[in-house]
Amino acid sequence: MREITIQVPDELFGPVKKLLQNLRGAQITRTRKLADASPPPFTAEQQLFIDELKQSLREAEAFERGELELQPFAEHIRELRAEQAAGQ
Repeated sequence: MREITIQVPDELFGPVKKLLQNLRGAQITRTRKLADASPPPFTAEQQLFIDELKQSLREAEAFERGELELQPFAEHIRELRAEQAAGQ
């Protein structure tokens, strides 16, 4: 014999339970209601990443619509190097 665990929406619990009870040889050993099926909240670091990614997508869409001019790569690298040098 093998054991399986399934999760079903509340509205399907009754029909699924009845179906399983009618299977020859199958037995339901326990059922329980899940307290909260929502995913756990994001950590602060994860939320910061999500927020920055959303901002990047908004900027990319604004660029595609011609509403935003992007900084040339070489200029961006110069700024990063200047920030790095100032921080050391």
